[in-house]
Amino acid sequence: MIHTGAIVERAVRRSGISLAELARKIDVNRRTLYNWFSVETLRPHSVHLIGTVICYDFSKDLPELFNNFAPYKLSSNLTQDTSEDLNQIADYKERYLLLLEKYNDLLFKGIPKEENAFAA
Repeated sequence: MIHTGAIVERAVRRSGISLAELARKIDVNRRTLYNWFSVETLRPHSVHLIGTVICYDFSKDLPELFNNFAPYKLSSNLTQDTSEDLNQIADYKERYLLLLEKYNDLLFKGIPKEENAFAA
């Protein structure tokens, strides 16, 4: 049987990305990564997460793991899609803050200054 954790560890080490950085990007701690490397069979989702971060297509090394894992596609569009998603999130955040400021302005306009504890 193929040792999935060892294959993943080898790819991670060759990628040049530090384990601390990888752990931060996939939101796990380094101990979890070490545990994953020691496991003979990893979940496809975990392998996919690591592959996405290190830009490595594990479906070549572990085809049996990804036979029924449809979402796994590593392409150059992946980083572009991610940056577009981040830009969209930033845009929504900016819109939310502007809306919140307008809402607060409307609230404070309706309250006389002597009753408004937040007014300067």
